[in-house]
Amino acid sequence: MRFVALDGWRGLCALAVALFHLRANSHLYDVGVIRNSYLFVDFFFVLSGFVVTSAYLGRLGTASGGVVFMIRRFGRLYPLHVAVLALFVIVETAKLAAASHGIGMQSPPFVGETSVQALFTNLLMAHSLGLHDSTTWNFTSWSISVEFYCYALFAIAVLATARVRTRTRLAVFAVTAAVGAAATVAWSTTGMDTTYDFGFFRCVYGFFLGAIAERLFEVVLSARLAGLSRPAATLLELALVALVVVFVTKAEHRAVSFLAPIVFLPAVIVFAGQRGLLSGLLSSRPMRALGDWSYSIYMIHAFLVIDVVGRLVALARRLLPVDLGPAPAPNADLLFDFGSPIWGDILAIAYIALVIALAGLTSRYIEAPGRSLFNRLAGGRVAAEHDQGVGAPTAS
Repeated sequence: MRFVALDGWRGLCALAVALFHLRANSHLYDVGVIRNSYLFVDFFFVLSGFVVTSAYLGRLGTASGGVVFMIRRFGRLYPLHVAVLALFVIVETAKLAAASHGIGMQSPPFVGETSVQALFTNLLMAHSLGLHDSTTWNFTSWSISVEFYCYALFAIAVLATARVRTRTRLAVFAVTAAVGAAATVAWSTTGMDTTYDFGFFRCVYGFFLGAIAERLFEVVLSARLAGLSRPAATLLELALVALVVVFVTKAEHRAVSFLAPIVFLPAVIVFAGQRGLLSGLLSSRPMRALGDWSYSIYMIHAFLVIDVVGRLVALARRLLPVDLGPAPAPNADLLFDFGSPIWGDILAIAYIALVIALAGLTSRYIEAPGRSLFNRLAGGRVAAEHDQGVGAPTAS
């Protein structure tokens, strides 16, 4: 089943995270839900657990099925990850060439967050497993690093519980989610905003809650949601949207932010039912496109902020006759501040338009071919093993 309304949610959350990372003095950035949109990464984790469980739970009955699952998930994440990483490497290489010709650089190439060591851990998607003391290279990719290894944990959990009762499997999922939550709460000093250090536990917490939510939806709640009238479903959807917005606005980095996956869980379940008016809007063609492009939106926007928008603004400060004010200090909360939030609004609108346009291209020319390639590899493995009498479920 395709949960189209949830795809729409994914697109909106990706745009919110992109606006959050722009950090421009604008009216948009003053909106509390944008200022705390780092929490929408937890929405991604819960949503991912829900959708992956729906798609693969019945297809992970054997070890070969687990291998096929991991090949497909790798193919979903890695092509775009390595393509965007290559863009950052090209910029660092250009900085190195410029430095070799005596051109001064604001930051030296291949040092710190863009070190050669970090490049190798990024290539292995291990860069957010506590190996560094900060995010590295494409800083948003910390989440796909931890999610990939969370996929492996999910496959192990499903295979280990293949011959037990459903309740036992749910208990295993619940314990795993609880361990992820406990580790996050115990070790994070910044609320839910833990990334390169304890981001894996944060992902496990949200992902396995999403897996539990999918089981509850499939076994119990889908029929009940289907029985709701459209007005009743719409009211429920509106209430849950209000809950999400208020929570994200107020949570900030306080202890209450640890509840984010629990708050997002009922929204994922209800919108999976796709019964209300808001679900219909989220299932519209533009929202479906945003959902299809959401991974690209999420993965490319950091490069645009740092190496496109940042450099263009720096160039504009030097060349334009308009006074854009002094550049913010390196450690300032804002990356872009032109004195008036109107200029920030213009920048934010242009930036979002650029993000969406580029995401459409990368989704079509990088994501889709890469996914198809690894799906063919996974399908070939299934066919070969079936001929040998092993047998494995196929995945869409």
